Amino acid sequence: MTGVVGGVFARGFFVGPADWVVALGGVLLAALCVFGHFSWLLWMIGFAGWRTRPREEFPAEEAITSRTALVMPIYHEEVARVEAGIRQTWLSAKRAGLAAHCDWCVLSDSVNPEIQREEDEMVTRLLPLFGNDEEPSGRLFLVRRPDRVNYKAGNIANFLQKHGGAYDFMLVLDADSVMLGACIRRLILKMQRRPRTAIIQSLMSIFRGATPFGQAMQFSVSRLGAIFSCGFSWFLDQEALYWGHNAIIRIQPFVAYAQLPIFPGKPPLGGRVLSQDVHEASLLGRAGWDVELDLEPGGSFEEIPSNVISYGKRDQRWCTGDFLNSALILAPGFKTGQRVWLGYAMTSYSISLVLLAMMLIGFALSVRTGASTIDPIALWWALIYMPVIQLGSKFLLFWLHWDRQLPLWRQGVSLVCDIGTGLLLTPLLVYQHITFVLGILIGKAVNWTSPSRNPNDGLSWGLAARVFWVPTLIAAVWIPLAWALAPAFLFFSGTILLPWLLSIPLAVISSDLRLGAWLAKSGVFACRRTDEELRDLGEWVEGTSDAWWSARSNGTRPARGANPLSLSARPE
Repeated sequence: MTGVVGGVFARGFFVGPADWVVALGGVLLAALCVFGHFSWLLWMIGFAGWRTRPREEFPAEEAITSRTALVMPIYHEEVARVEAGIRQTWLSAKRAGLAAHCDWCVLSDSVNPEIQREEDEMVTRLLPLFGNDEEPSGRLFLVRRPDRVNYKAGNIANFLQKHGGAYDFMLVLDADSVMLGACIRRLILKMQRRPRTAIIQSLMSIFRGATPFGQAMQFSVSRLGAIFSCGFSWFLDQEALYWGHNAIIRIQPFVAYAQLPIFPGKPPLGGRVLSQDVHEASLLGRAGWDVELDLEPGGSFEEIPSNVISYGKRDQRWCTGDFLNSALILAPGFKTGQRVWLGYAMTSYSISLVLLAMMLIGFALSVRTGASTIDPIALWWALIYMPVIQLGSKFLLFWLHWDRQLPLWRQGVSLVCDIGTGLLLTPLLVYQHITFVLGILIGKAVNWTSPSRNPNDGLSWGLAARVFWVPTLIAAVWIPLAWALAPAFLFFSGTILLPWLLSIPLAVISSDLRLGAWLAKSGVFACRRTDEELRDLGEWVEGTSDAWWSARSNGTRPARGANPLSLSARPE
């Protein structure tokens, strides 16, 4: 695919003398094509295999013979949100009959005395839900440690060292996670059936998106994420990945083989591991243990940062961690699938810098040749190829997820909004990724900080301007310059430069709660929910597109509350 597409595009891009500029442009184009085609093929493989993926039955009479700790590491989190997540997950787990086999362990690294007091009060309020710890199972524990060594990984390691011997498995949850009982039971039974499996990662969905950015990401990930994971699962098989939460782990091999090293040198390319999840999965694979993806959708949820800047801040730590973990790609003993994932994760960030370099080379070539027109063959290939690669998967997923009970026009509006949001906001993330990679290359270290988990967080014009004034200025200069010197260049780069020019208002508007509330009421970006999800999530998602689906299923009107995500009621 890269050879064919690169050969055709070369007619329009690489004209003139064959020198180092042309050679560099060819290398950059090949790199972009290889990464894009690999991702696209995984989507297509996932799409082709989604409906025929292996399915397992778990009869109600199949007994749970193991002990599982539901582990939630927290650090200076919003206590009300943590409490609500524990409450909803445990109520669902009790309905599934898991209280006799599971305990809940809150692992607090908080050092602020006021937050510690709030956490203590939270545990006191939740104790009646856990039978006041009077039974030998179904108990709630709050575990603290004296220092915050090695961040989240160290928090979990401390728990395993002191209390892990009491359990066979642990189910790791983030502070913004919610899992339903049926999903937890399925993971436990799967782990019991697979004595050589160390980790089973659930297929997570995003929920409680309130801003336009959050709702658009929720809608897109609910469709693309499952299909992409199915394709990657086909590719990786038993050498899969671990995302750090909403996954079940076999404690014995994890303790024996998943101890993280400290890399030599100084941060960002030395020091403590930042992306501990993929590193731990790779260590377990090297020791001969399987890591799997559970491809059953539903019942496993996480939240997402509510705006493009918070989302980027989370990506910055992951980007640094993935570059640090790249040392494992060529290290001896690791499984091929996990090497591929480590390389793919690092490339997914660095490809943004490759794209910028390709734009600069393309502009230089266009100016050198005085290109005012586009080669007809390259033009037609671009008009056909770009929509197929960029948008083809969206239309296929629209067909795969088509709901006959919903008006076609409403589903079509959601699809158009999904495509439009992706075209406008992806370049903003591209710019942020460029700054992250450049920061790593010049030795800029990153502190371990949790991004805001508040789905209601909007952006001020001042903050958006401080983050995006550089791409705005770049686009404001580059667009008229290209129009004067090489108009044909804008045909290929306009989809990046125009969103950069509008990046400040796009960032603010996409985080506007009023627009998000209007989208939720109208049912745009509504995601399908099962009966169990509607029952166990209940009013907790009221005011979001999740609630629109719930109201539609129950024959009622969606709620119109001013505060779409208030947790004060603590609904059950």
